[in-house]
Amino acid sequence: MIELLLQPEVQHFIKDHENHDPFSLSLKHKEIGGVPIKWVAEQIASRKRAKSKLPEWYNTKDLIFPPQISMEQCSSEATAKYKADLVNGSTMYDFTGGYGIDCYYLSKHFKRSIYLEKQSHLCELATHNFKALSSNIEVINAESTLYVSEIEKADLIYIDPARRDNNSQKVVLLKDCEPDVTTLLAQLKGKSKEVLIKTSPMLDIQLALQSLNNVKSVHVVSVNNECKEVLYHIDFTANHKTEIVTVNLQKKDNQTFSFFPNEEVESQAPLSDTKQFLYEPNSSVLKAGAFNTVATHYGAFKVHPNTHLYTSKELIENFPGRKFKVERLLPYNKKKILSALEGKKANITTRNFPEEVKNIRKKTGITDGGDQYIFAFTDKNNQKMAAITRKA
Repeated sequence: MIELLLQPEVQHFIKDHENHDPFSLSLKHKEIGGVPIKWVAEQIASRKRAKSKLPEWYNTKDLIFPPQISMEQCSSEATAKYKADLVNGSTMYDFTGGYGIDCYYLSKHFKRSIYLEKQSHLCELATHNFKALSSNIEVINAESTLYVSEIEKADLIYIDPARRDNNSQKVVLLKDCEPDVTTLLAQLKGKSKEVLIKTSPMLDIQLALQSLNNVKSVHVVSVNNECKEVLYHIDFTANHKTEIVTVNLQKKDNQTFSFFPNEEVESQAPLSDTKQFLYEPNSSVLKAGAFNTVATHYGAFKVHPNTHLYTSKELIENFPGRKFKVERLLPYNKKKILSALEGKKANITTRNFPEEVKNIRKKTGITDGGDQYIFAFTDKNNQKMAAITRKA
């Protein structure tokens, strides 16, 4: 398949039609240069996705891209580079090679990198792409859990467990992923200094920590305020007090905030009426459950124990989330909101509130967009409120 897709005629067609609708092309053509149009259309769709998600791969000649669904699920260049910056050393193994994106960026921090993958067609694809990327990663077609006895002493083993069972149903516990890292770690302790595990944000962090030992840090990673993955960084060389690191990767000014789980348990966010500024923590902070520590660290107040909005009199420039200037604070009432709003367009967010955004829009006729932001929430007095704001 790789050789067929690399034919000049096929490659020219892919690049000439990268902005076309793949489905429409499938209706117009049966094949290109003897290659089924389904394969070609799949490359066009994935290449289009890679332009923003994997710009280095997009700009590399003769790369073959994975299917579109895999492109949607794989690491982005931004998240792959982030995890690569956490580690370095002489030798690393990627136990769940897949399409090789994480392995490729991790390999830049190691003298020797070995990609392990049980599916032969993925090994073939990775071998080709690594060569196109001028990488010297070694590709081994093997089941990693059966290969443990063969591996040499390593500085890092990277694992991205599959998060679906044999019936393609999503799982919610780390032990139900494939491979089961909760049992595999015992075998890896004498083989590698560190292990880096990538999981879905759907998996519960506290439950995962209960099933893992030697966790140096947990990294909750978002891109443009969308939580993408959670990383468990295990260091066998010492006992650690686990640090939770939240990061929101953005085009400008990445947001980071770190804390220890006991700090969250022991601290209590002070409450206040809504002041001049309102803050919505980014998705990594919320996923990590830093509801009290984010307030005490930045000197902010919560508007209600269960409303994850924060407030202050003076602007907190480095708060890890979105920042808003409160223009009007009103009891939640359709007429009062419409009279205070400039026009009938606004972005609406609810926090600890009995109505959904779609119902508020239906009742008020407010359409989405504009530079005004309405927060509908419950305050410390259990009153239903609406704050009309603009970004600070």
